[in-house]
Amino acid sequence: METAMHMVIMGCGEITSAAAQELARDGDIRLTVADRDEGRARDLAARVGARPARVDVTDPAGLRELLGDADAVLNGVGPVFRFGRRVIEAAVDTGTHCVDVCDEYDVTAEVFADPALDLAARDAGATVLLGCGASPGITNLAARWAAEGLDEVRSIDILVGVPTMPSFGVTINEHMLHALSGEVLQVIDREQRAVPAWGGAVEESLPEPFGTHTFGYMGHPEPITLARRYGLERATIRYSWLSAETNRLWQDFARLGLTADGPVPGTGLSPRGFFARLLDNDHAAAIPGAVPSTRPIGSAWRIIATGTRSGETAQVTVDNPIRDADLRCTGAELTALPAAWAARSILSGEARHPGIAAPEDLFDPEPFIGAYIERTGCRIQRSL
Repeated sequence: METAMHMVIMGCGEITSAAAQELARDGDIRLTVADRDEGRARDLAARVGARPARVDVTDPAGLRELLGDADAVLNGVGPVFRFGRRVIEAAVDTGTHCVDVCDEYDVTAEVFADPALDLAARDAGATVLLGCGASPGITNLAARWAAEGLDEVRSIDILVGVPTMPSFGVTINEHMLHALSGEVLQVIDREQRAVPAWGGAVEESLPEPFGTHTFGYMGHPEPITLARRYGLERATIRYSWLSAETNRLWQDFARLGLTADGPVPGTGLSPRGFFARLLDNDHAAAIPGAVPSTRPIGSAWRIIATGTRSGETAQVTVDNPIRDADLRCTGAELTALPAAWAARSILSGEARHPGIAAPEDLFDPEPFIGAYIERTGCRIQRSL
């Protein structure tokens, strides 16, 4: 790697702060950490030996000025459905490699369906990597790992189970309300289809000790990029809170209009924006099912690839039962580490692929997942 390659980290929340700490270990990367709150940027910069900067992603000129002399940007400003494309377009305009932890299905679908944006990135020599965290990210690589166990892959189905949490923070609360309401995209019969969130309900088992739950559709990027890579007949992602009461509650949120994104006159907030804040407040304890009734022990996901092997129908499963007691990292690092490693690989030239890309397009899954297991304590296993 060339000496002192310059990387900008956008946003100074928990995930991007953990990514900054990981990248600061590499003496060949010169870091700038940027946030709309200049105080947060200064605090993080002092911890990791970076240069602080103030940036507002709604200011195109200021954003492009910040990225103008950067070799790469790692973006974690959210919610992504509101701000993600702004950073991607600025990176393409300035010829800056971009890694985004984008976890929004609609932004992903829009960006991958834009040939002009892809061509502009190629012409600029910029690799734009979307969705490189834990999910999406490690889930994408696990799906590719599952697909590699088949001669032909026809479908990939993802199940995600997460315990009831008091709050993930306002930004992630808003993301979850967006992903679990309205119509979301899945790939069915080789077509992207808008289907009701929580629809397509199936009862499936996760690895022990997480048990059997009812999963319904959620909006997430994995089906969109995996179907694009493999030409799948079906690509889906379904979700369950690991509590039937919480699942019913979140479906009621949508039914009651609490996930709508339009502003309420005179408030400056949408119902979704208000409710994301309410869930991050002590008032949430008064809502049955909004906070955990027992201490969460972790979460889990399962990926099922179906196709053929040696002329016979076959399935390959990849499981990741995440027991909090087994982890050797923080929850933020589960997403931050893949993003940081991807950014470092793109900067070094190991994983450059000018244009719009997903993790499964750039990385060999087995070594990447192996490094992730070693660092985090996750137990990701493939069953042929």
